[in-house]
Amino acid sequence: MALFAVIDVIGYLPGAVAHRRARGRRIARGYYVAYNVMHSLVTAGVLAGVWVLLAGSEWALLALPIHLLGGRALFGNSFKPFGVAFEPETHPAYRTFEEQHREMRGTKEEGAHAVRA
Repeated sequence: MALFAVIDVIGYLPGAVAHRRARGRRIARGYYVAYNVMHSLVTAGVLAGVWVLLAGSEWALLALPIHLLGGRALFGNSFKPFGVAFEPETHPAYRTFEEQHREMRGTKEEGAHAVRA
Protein backbone atom coordinates (compact mmCIF):
# COMPACT_ATOMS: atom_id res chain seq x y z
CA MET A 1 0.00 0.00 0.00
CA ALA A 2 2.84 2.38 0.82
CA LEU A 3 4.37 1.97 -2.64
CA PHE A 4 1.05 2.79 -4.29
CA ALA A 5 0.54 5.92 -2.17
CA VAL A 6 4.07 7.34 -1.97
CA ILE A 7 3.92 8.61 -5.55
CA ASP A 8 0.95 10.87 -4.80
CA VAL A 9 1.84 11.75 -1.22
CA ILE A 10 5.13 13.28 -2.39
CA GLY A 11 4.29 14.20 -5.99
CA TYR A 12 0.63 15.21 -6.08
CA LEU A 13 -0.77 16.24 -2.69
CA PRO A 14 1.55 19.21 -1.99
CA GLY A 15 0.81 20.69 -5.43
CA ALA A 16 -2.92 20.07 -5.11
CA VAL A 17 -3.02 21.83 -1.73
CA ALA A 18 -0.97 24.74 -3.07
CA HIS A 19 -3.24 24.99 -6.13
CA ARG A 20 -6.37 25.21 -3.99
CA ARG A 21 -4.80 27.77 -1.67
CA ALA A 22 -3.64 29.89 -4.62
CA ARG A 23 -7.27 30.43 -5.77
CA GLY A 24 -6.49 30.84 -9.45
CA ARG A 25 -3.00 32.29 -9.12
CA ARG A 26 0.04 30.40 -10.41
CA ILE A 27 1.88 28.08 -8.03
CA ALA A 28 5.63 27.49 -7.80
CA ARG A 29 7.29 25.35 -10.46
CA GLY A 30 8.69 23.09 -7.76
CA TYR A 31 5.26 21.47 -7.38
CA TYR A 32 5.25 20.59 -11.08
CA VAL A 33 8.80 19.22 -10.83
CA ALA A 34 7.88 17.11 -7.78
CA TYR A 35 4.85 15.71 -9.61
CA ASN A 36 6.81 14.92 -12.77
CA VAL A 37 9.72 13.33 -10.89
CA MET A 38 7.48 11.13 -8.77
CA HIS A 39 5.35 10.10 -11.78
CA SER A 40 8.39 9.01 -13.79
CA LEU A 41 9.07 5.37 -14.57
CA VAL A 42 12.75 6.05 -13.81
CA THR A 43 11.89 7.16 -10.27
CA ALA A 44 9.61 4.14 -9.89
CA GLY A 45 12.51 1.92 -10.94
CA VAL A 46 14.78 3.53 -8.34
CA LEU A 47 12.10 3.09 -5.64
CA ALA A 48 11.67 -0.54 -6.63
CA GLY A 49 15.43 -1.08 -6.51
CA VAL A 50 15.69 0.40 -3.02
CA TRP A 51 12.71 -1.69 -1.89
CA VAL A 52 14.34 -4.88 -3.22
CA LEU A 53 17.60 -4.05 -1.42
CA LEU A 54 15.84 -3.32 1.88
CA ALA A 55 12.91 -5.73 1.90
CA GLY A 56 13.48 -8.16 -0.95
CA SER A 57 11.50 -8.76 -4.09
CA GLU A 58 7.73 -9.09 -3.72
CA TRP A 59 4.44 -8.67 -5.53
CA ALA A 60 3.88 -5.25 -3.91
CA LEU A 61 6.36 -3.80 -6.41
CA LEU A 62 3.69 -4.14 -9.09
CA ALA A 63 1.91 -1.22 -7.41
CA LEU A 64 4.38 1.20 -9.00
CA PRO A 65 3.75 0.44 -12.70
CA ILE A 66 0.04 -0.13 -12.01
CA HIS A 67 -0.22 3.33 -10.48
CA LEU A 68 1.75 5.11 -13.18
CA LEU A 69 0.51 3.29 -16.27
CA GLY A 70 -3.03 2.93 -14.95
CA GLY A 71 -3.24 6.67 -14.34
CA ARG A 72 -2.08 7.35 -17.86
CA ALA A 73 -4.34 4.79 -19.48
CA LEU A 74 -7.53 5.30 -17.45
CA PHE A 75 -7.42 9.00 -16.60
CA GLY A 76 -5.09 10.47 -19.22
CA ASN A 77 -2.70 11.70 -16.54
CA SER A 78 0.66 12.65 -17.95
CA PHE A 79 3.50 14.92 -16.95
CA LYS A 80 2.39 18.42 -15.97
CA PRO A 81 3.82 21.23 -18.13
CA PHE A 82 4.57 24.57 -16.47
CA GLY A 83 2.23 26.48 -18.80
CA VAL A 84 -1.03 24.93 -17.60
CA ALA A 85 -2.84 24.92 -14.27
CA PHE A 86 -1.79 22.18 -11.83
CA GLU A 87 -5.36 20.87 -11.69
CA PRO A 88 -7.47 20.37 -14.84
CA GLU A 89 -9.70 23.27 -15.83
CA THR A 90 -12.64 23.41 -18.20
CA HIS A 91 -11.72 25.27 -21.39
CA PRO A 92 -13.74 28.52 -21.73
CA ALA A 93 -14.95 27.54 -25.21
CA TYR A 94 -16.31 24.25 -23.89
CA ARG A 95 -17.97 26.00 -20.96
CA THR A 96 -19.70 28.34 -23.43
CA PHE A 97 -20.79 25.35 -25.54
CA GLU A 98 -22.26 23.65 -22.47
CA GLU A 99 -24.22 26.76 -21.50
CA GLN A 100 -25.57 27.24 -25.02
CA HIS A 101 -26.50 23.57 -25.26
CA ARG A 102 -28.33 23.71 -21.93
CA GLU A 103 -30.26 26.82 -23.02
CA MET A 104 -31.14 25.30 -26.39
CA ARG A 105 -32.28 22.05 -24.80
CA GLY A 106 -34.48 23.90 -22.34
CA THR A 107 -36.30 26.00 -24.96
CA LYS A 108 -36.59 23.56 -27.83
CA GLU A 109 -39.33 20.92 -27.82
CA GLU A 110 -38.06 17.42 -28.27
CA GLY A 111 -39.75 14.76 -30.36
CA ALA A 112 -41.58 11.84 -28.81
CA HIS A 113 -38.70 9.46 -29.55
CA ALA A 114 -35.86 11.69 -28.42
CA VAL A 115 -33.39 10.31 -25.93
CA ARG A 116 -32.97 12.54 -22.90
CA ALA A 117 -29.67 12.86 -21.09
